[in-house]
Amino acid sequence: SGLRRLDPAVRLSHGATLLEDAEACDLVIVGNTTALLEVLKYGIPAVYCSALDRQPYDYNHFVRDGLAPEMKSADAFEPSSLPDFFDAVWE
Repeated sequence: SGLRRLDPAVRLSHGATLLEDAEACDLVIVGNTTALLEVLKYGIPAVYCSALDRQPYDYNHFVRDGLAPEMKSADAFEPSSLPDFFDAVWE
């Protein structure tokens, strides 16, 4: 997967609860799912990636409403921008 090329520590999870997975993550990459809200509630940064599902772009308005930054592609993703986004949004 393109995401796994970012870092060897990137892994897919199967069988754990969302809370268990979120607690083990530095960053969660999501498509159009309300799991993004749950992950943010746990204090874990999350980014929206439209390539993960077939819903219309930003169907839940996470990007439009400023809840999460967008990851347009694994190759173009810049993790260093996350602290600026979350510090500005979540202060």
